[in-house]
Amino acid sequence: MVAHFQGEYVAGVIASDLKGAYIGEPFNPVAMCIMDFGDNALLPQCSFDRVLAGTGMPSCGVMAVGKWVRVTKMLFEGFWFATLIE
Repeated sequence: MVAHFQGEYVAGVIASDLKGAYIGEPFNPVAMCIMDFGDNALLPQCSFDRVLAGTGMPSCGVMAVGKWVRVTKMLFEGFWFATLIE
């Protein structure tokens, strides 16, 4: 998901830089996902600033854990896939 939706933006920034143009706000290299464990889920967030700078690994932390995270993920997936079908 991250590569699909943020890849187009990053490609546009690179193309603009090559043309010497400014296209707007800088890219924010932060990603979130939900890890589903069946009856529980975890919501991590990672910053990729150090990876993009070539100085290290991503910096990650946990934003939330619980059954409500899993329910939220299931609701989001239902909405997400329903919009793809239309």
